Amino acid sequence: MKTSTNRKSTTQKRTGTPADRLAMLEVELKELRALAAAATIGEAFAAAAQARSKILEVRREIEHIHEESIIAAAPDEVAKLDLMIRRATADGSHVAAKDLLRARGEAVARRNAAKAEEEAKNRRDPAVMRAKIIEILRSMPDRAVDELLAEVRARREVSTN
Repeated sequence: MKTSTNRKSTTQKRTGTPADRLAMLEVELKELRALAAAATIGEAFAAAAQARSKILEVRREIEHIHEESIIAAAPDEVAKLDLMIRRATADGSHVAAKDLLRARGEAVARRNAAKAEEEAKNRRDPAVMRAKIIEILRSMPDRAVDELLAEVRARREVSTN
C-alpha cells in the first residue's frame, strides 16, 4: 500500500477567521490520523512517521490559535503582553520575549501615568469629591456625622461674621 503526505497542507494557507482555520485544521488532523494508520497497517513506516510529524505540526497550530484567542480576550494591554511573553518563552524565542518584556514595561508606565492623571482630575472634580465625602459620611457612625456637621456649621458662622 503506497501512501503519501506530499499534499498541500492547510496550515500553509492562513486565511479566514480563526474559527475557519480551526475547522480546516481539525479536518486535516483527521485526515493525517487516517493516513498514519493506513501507512502503519501497510508497513510504510516512513510515510507513517511523516504523517505523525505533520500531526504534531497541526496540533501546535491549533494550540497557537487557541492561545491567540485567549490573548485577544485579555482585558488590557499589559495582560495581553504577559500572555505573549509566556508564549514566546514557551516557544524558545528569548529575543521576542525580551522585546515584549520591554513593551510591557512601557505599557505599565503608560497605564500608571493615565491612572495618576485620572486621579488628579478626579481630585479637582467637585462631583467626584462630593461622592467621596458622601461615601465617607455613610461609613461613619451617626454621632460622628452629627459632630462633623456641628463643626462645619460653627466654621460657617465664624466665616460669615
